[in-house]
Amino acid sequence: MRKIILLFILVVWSVASYAQKLMDVVYLKNGSIIRGIIIEQVPNQSIKIETLDKSSIIALKIDEIEKITKEENVKPVKSNAREKAPRFNGLQAGFNLEPNVMLGVTNDEEFFFSATLTGNYQINPNIALGVGSGMRTVRFDQTYVPLFFHFRANILTMKLSPFIDFNTGHAFKVEGDIDGGFMFNSTVGLAVRTGKNQIRVGPFIDFQRYARGDRYNDQYDDFYLEPFSSTLFSTGVRFGASF
Repeated sequence: MRKIILLFILVVWSVASYAQKLMDVVYLKNGSIIRGIIIEQVPNQSIKIETLDKSSIIALKIDEIEKITKEENVKPVKSNAREKAPRFNGLQAGFNLEPNVMLGVTNDEEFFFSATLTGNYQINPNIALGVGSGMRTVRFDQTYVPLFFHFRANILTMKLSPFIDFNTGHAFKVEGDIDGGFMFNSTVGLAVRTGKNQIRVGPFIDFQRYARGDRYNDQYDDFYLEPFSSTLFSTGVRFGASF
C-alpha cells in the first residue's frame, strides 16, 4: 500500500513539474507573438495573458488571434510582451484607407491621370476587399467619377512581396463630350511593409468603355448626330498605400 501511495505521489509530482515547463504562446494575425500564461478566457470573445516575466497583462480580442499553442519554456524570456515575426508582411485584419494615383497614356497617346480612395476590409493578412471612388481624366478635359469594387492579394508573407489587384465598376462623366461606361484596371507590382502600413508600386492596364455622338452634314447641309461607342485603353504606373 505504501508503495502505491509513493508511486502516485511521484506521478503527480512529475506531471506538475512538466506542466510548469509549459507556457501559452499566442500568435496574432498582425505577426506578433506573445508568450506567457493565460489567466482569463471568455469563450469566443477575449483572453488575458500574463507575460513570462510577470511585467504586464495583455488583453486580446479573439478576432486578433491566429492561434494559441502550448510550448515548452526552455529559455525564460525577460521582456517578450510582443515579438515581431521578422519576415512578416501582412496587414492586420480590419478596415484600411488606401489612396492610389495612376499616371499613364491612352491608346491615342493622350495623358491619363487617376486619383482614388478605397475603403477596404482586410479579410486576412494578405487579402483585402473594398469599394472606392475618386477622379479620372484624359487631357484634363474629359473627366469622370468612378465607382468601383476592389480586390487585392499579396503573394508572399515577406517584407517585400509581389501583389496583384483589380478594380471594376462604372465611370460617370463629369466634364467633356464623351460619356463614360464600364471600367476595369489591374496592377501587378511590389508591396513593401512599413510598420503597420504598406506602400505599393507597379504597372497597370486600364480599360473604359465610352460613347459619344459626332456631327455629320448630309447632302442637304442638314446635320445629325451619329452615336458610337468604343474602349479607351490606358497603361502606366500606379502608386498606392494602406493606412
